[in-house]
Amino acid sequence: MENFVILKETKELHGCYRVGDYFLVNMKNALGKIATLCRNWREGEMDLLKLSKFQLQLRALISEVHHLKERDQSASKQLQLLVQKQKKAEEETNKKLADLQAELVVSNELQQKLERKVNCLESENALLENRQKDLKETINNLLQSRESFVKAYEDSTCEMKRAMESRDRMILFLSEKIKSHSLLVNSIEKEASSIKQIVNDTQYILTEKEEAAVKLKKKLHEIATFEKLFIGITS
Repeated sequence: MENFVILKETKELHGCYRVGDYFLVNMKNALGKIATLCRNWREGEMDLLKLSKFQLQLRALISEVHHLKERDQSASKQLQLLVQKQKKAEEETNKKLADLQAELVVSNELQQKLERKVNCLESENALLENRQKDLKETINNLLQSRESFVKAYEDSTCEMKRAMESRDRMILFLSEKIKSHSLLVNSIEKEASSIKQIVNDTQYILTEKEEAAVKLKKKLHEIATFEKLFIGITS
């Protein structure tokens, strides 16, 4: 906007120069006409009608000269004002230019700082990318290890399941065996008990027979003694 105002004032200044040039040209033309009229008047070539026209033209020229003088004075004043404005505008422009140069220096410094920060950020970004790459590799390795562990766990679980099923079958088989052995032991115990009872009964019978044999032997001994006594008595 300020540049537009300066450009406009510069155009007005050129316009004032053009007004001054126009004034000088018209003054020359007017003076030439006056000189021609005066020359004709001196030579007596003018009648009353021409004299009236001459007076009118002279008045018009004088009025035009006054008007041109006023315009020239106004243009001079405007020219001075415009020159002052232009100087002031140039001073302000130079000041603003200096301020802009200072701002440009500050901006360049800020740009350099920002470039350094950008370089630092790029370096940090590169480090982060490398870390991210390492983390991805670590995660992939962990996932692979997890898959291997899960597979091994599933395999071991299947083996344990098969082993447990085999153990259950073995336990069932052993339970059946123990049950059958228990039944056999019970049967053997019953048979042993009956055999023991038979043995006890037999032992009791043998004891009774032994006692009967002892009694019989005692009786036989008594009989033999009686026979000996009887034989001795009879003889």
